[in-house]
This record gives sequence, structure tokens and C-alpha cells, in this order.
Amino acid sequence: MIFAITNFAKRWAEVDFEGLFAFGLQTKDPKLSRHAMNQAINVAAKRDHHRALSLIDTIENEHLRREALCTVTLILSKNDPLATFAAVKKESLEDYYYLEVFRSWANNAPLEAVAHLATIPPREDRRNAINGLTQSWGSKDPEGTADWAIALSNRNERRQARQGIMCNVRDLTQGTQLLEKLALK
Repeated sequence: MIFAITNFAKRWAEVDFEGLFAFGLQTKDPKLSRHAMNQAINVAAKRDHHRALSLIDTIENEHLRREALCTVTLILSKNDPLATFAAVKKESLEDYYYLEVFRSWANNAPLEAVAHLATIPPREDRRNAINGLTQSWGSKDPEGTADWAIALSNRNERRQARQGIMCNVRDLTQGTQLLEKLALK
């Protein structure tokens, strides 16, 4: 039965995601409500992330709200990391969200991601942002990422960035060179 409901909800969301979302808010069945809202938010995030975020603001159940924010974060971070970053900061979301945002952001605009990293206070969120950044940027430009990591003033963040860079290295020669470069700092 859940398969049939999922397929129907997907079709409904494609035609009228706001109608499906409204249905999800008013139905008394918690599973059906969750399913309907997730499908609606998924489509809304792809079409109009501002509208998706405003729909999420109407969800009173904290668990469902965070689940919906996770969906939007994963979709939106690929297309508009700055808007996603703002939403994550506004909602004071868990550190996991920073990992996803900065992973996607660094994939397309690593220097922009680095600039916004500086606006996160040094705590768990920043640590996960560094992980996301080094995972993505480090796989594309390990040398540039290494130079950035070496310049970090915080010793723990520098160590963490170095670890993130080395996790992505596949070429043994390049890995040896990076290891020597990073180990000396």
C-alpha cells in the first residue's frame, strides 16, 4: 500500500505540490502526513526553493520540520549554496547540514565557500563545514586545498582539513607529495 501512496503522492506533487502539502498538514494520519509533505517539499525545493522554505515555516511538528529542511538542504545546496547556508544559519540546524552545504558549495565555488566558512563560529558546525569543503574541493584541487589548510590559524581545524584532503587522494605519487607538504606544517 505504501508504494501506491508514494507513487500517487509523487504524481500529485508534480501537478500541485502546494495542494499536496496542504493535504499533508490537515490529514490526521501521521504517516500519510509525513509522506505527503515530503513529496511536496521535494518538488517545491526543485522548482522554487523560496516557496519550499516558506511552506516549511508552516510546519508545527519539529521533527517533520527538520526532515523537510533536510530535504531542501540536500536539493538546494546543489543549486544555491548561499541561500542554503542562510537557511541553515537561520534555523540553527545541526552540524550535518553544514557538511552537505559546504560539500556542494566547494564543488562549484570553493573560494566562495571558504569566505563564508569564516562567518561560522568555531564549534561543531564549523568542523563539519570544513569536512564538506575539503572532501569536495580536495578531490578537485588537492594542492589549492592544501595551501588553504596550511594557512588555517586554528591548529585543530588545520589538522582536520589535512585529514579531509588526504582521504580523497587516489594517486600515490600525488598523495606522497601532499603528505610531505601537509605534514611539515
